[in-house]
Amino acid sequence: MWSSELVELIIMLSLLMLLLAMMTSVTATSGNKQSAQTTQSPSFCYGGCGIPGMPGKLGTPGAPGRDGRDGRDGRDGAKGDQGLQGKTGPQGPPGDKGPAGVKGEEGAKGETGAQGPPGQKWELSPMPFKNWKECAWNNLDDQKDTGLIKVNFLSNSLCFLRDCVFTKNFSNTALHVYWTGALRIYGCNDCCKRWYFTFNGAECSAPLPIDGVVYMQTGGNKNLHRVRHIEGHCNNIHKGKVRVGFWIGNCASYGNADGQTGWNSVSRIFVEEQSPSFCYGGCGIPGMPGKHGTPGAPGRDGRDGRDGAKGDQGLQGKTGPQGPPGDKGPAGVKGEEGAKGETGAQGPPGQKLELSPMPFKNWKECVWKNLNDGKDNGLIKDCVFTKNFSDTALHVYWTGALRIASCNSCCKRWYFTFNGSECSAPLPIDGVVYMATGGNKNLLRVRHIEGHCNNIHKGKVRVGFWIGNCASYGNADGHTGWNSVSRIFVEEVPKAQA
Repeated sequence: MWSSELVELIIMLSLLMLLLAMMTSVTATSGNKQSAQTTQSPSFCYGGCGIPGMPGKLGTPGAPGRDGRDGRDGRDGAKGDQGLQGKTGPQGPPGDKGPAGVKGEEGAKGETGAQGPPGQKWELSPMPFKNWKECAWNNLDDQKDTGLIKVNFLSNSLCFLRDCVFTKNFSNTALHVYWTGALRIYGCNDCCKRWYFTFNGAECSAPLPIDGVVYMQTGGNKNLHRVRHIEGHCNNIHKGKVRVGFWIGNCASYGNADGQTGWNSVSRIFVEEQSPSFCYGGCGIPGMPGKHGTPGAPGRDGRDGRDGAKGDQGLQGKTGPQGPPGDKGPAGVKGEEGAKGETGAQGPPGQKLELSPMPFKNWKECVWKNLNDGKDNGLIKDCVFTKNFSDTALHVYWTGALRIASCNSCCKRWYFTFNGSECSAPLPIDGVVYMATGGNKNLLRVRHIEGHCNNIHKGKVRVGFWIGNCASYGNADGHTGWNSVSRIFVEEVPKAQA
């Protein structure tokens, strides 16, 4: 038999089902009175509904949002504490000096001291700063093809070397040298000889060798004795005895040829000690500054800042004002009578006047090795020089190979400019090379052009060396600076006498 509790449970469930059926009937009756378009929502549960399930797990967190813009600056921190009181000002100056005491009696006059020796007398010579030498030989006629130029053998065992021995007084000076005399090559085609200076047996290395070349394209029956000039400056040579030599040799990339030096005329080697140059080689002008880079993109706004920290303690106060001056001092006591003076000591000798070696030289030499400029018209090279005074002149020269080739009745002109203009005071500084018949000639020869120019402003001066056409002649094939060292020399000198 069933227990009473089970019976009661069955009865309750039956009543509950009956109640649900009645509610369903009432709901259906009410729905029939509404419009036909109304749809009845379905029932959630028919019969006994189960217990709700457990809640599901939390979903994956979403991506964090982007940072907001930086906030505004925080408020200023609180004002710092007041600074310490300043130090007491310094003591005031002493009072005014009291009046001088009564003057004491004059002491006895001392004896006259012995006379000192006379100072060294300095007598200025007309040009006290020149240290130079010129060695000269008449009819040198040296026919060697390579080696140091010297006179002919006087016997089988005796000859004289033709160095020019010079005494250099200072170690920080330069040597200025030049050769003037006849040079030639003979009886050869496409041949070349080179003449050059040595200093104690070595060629100049600062800035470059001092040399000149003579070239002949077709010369089987030509014997071109011509006076020629080779000049330059050499630095870094020790003081003391210097053996300056003049040599003949072969040109670079050329074999031997028949050379001769000093024919039928006077030959000279000139040597001069000169203050050092301000620039060795062609010093260029500084380049223009580069353009500014493109500005970067602006940064994002920052966050609002936090309130600032409390300010630091204030600075110490200023020093107090200076105190008042002290009271005026009492008058001084009367001075005692002075003692008799002692005999004066012998005076020192006069100071010897010593002058620097060459204080008045302002010069520069710009050099280029194997320039090989084939242009027929235009600027060859320039040498920027700083002129110190407005009332001085500029002394300039060019030494290097110049030539015209393969033309008849043709001419080229080489000339100097100063800031782009030729000299007008007194006249242009130029030189020409002319050839009457030269269809197969290529006259590469060392040549020298020199002069002085006035009325040039002080400051930077661009000294240029140009090639152009001769007056009344057309264009021709020109060439500058072949297979040797080329030089532009510039020197500031006093103006010439009127």
